[in-house]
Amino acid sequence: MFRLDIFKTEADGRLLWRGAVESFAAAIELIQELTMAAPGEYIILDQNTGHRALLHISGSEGQSVESRNSLGD
Repeated sequence: MFRLDIFKTEADGRLLWRGAVESFAAAIELIQELTMAAPGEYIILDQNTGHRALLHISGSEGQSVESRNSLGD
């Protein structure tokens, strides 16, 4: 069962749903694949808990992760 949704943050602030996965490790793997074509900021959202992780991945800048407990943070 998929429990984590992956979103890409667009330049205008909109969120584009990119898929769903079963684990945080699978989310990181999918985002790494997605950034080959579209580097930038991605959000991993756990629909059950509201917890989210914000990732920014770029070939030249590496990866950073910011974790948040809810969408209101």
